[in-house]
Amino acid sequence: MFLTPSLRQQVETIVQEAYGARSKYVHGDVLRDQEESEKPAALRDLRLIVRQVVLRWLVLTPLRH
Repeated sequence: MFLTPSLRQQVETIVQEAYGARSKYVHGDVLRDQEESEKPAALRDLRLIVRQVVLRWLVLTPLRH
């Protein structure tokens, strides 16, 4: 779904980091890996990725009648 291999790798890294943070939170670990100033940027990046994936899925998925 992503245009270049480097962009795909960048998205993969962001999603893996987000999943790691989610796992730590769910299992009761303290999230200290990121500075407070980095968290909003990471969340913004993840939201943009999700929005792009959903939009591409809507465009590429054929309508069923």
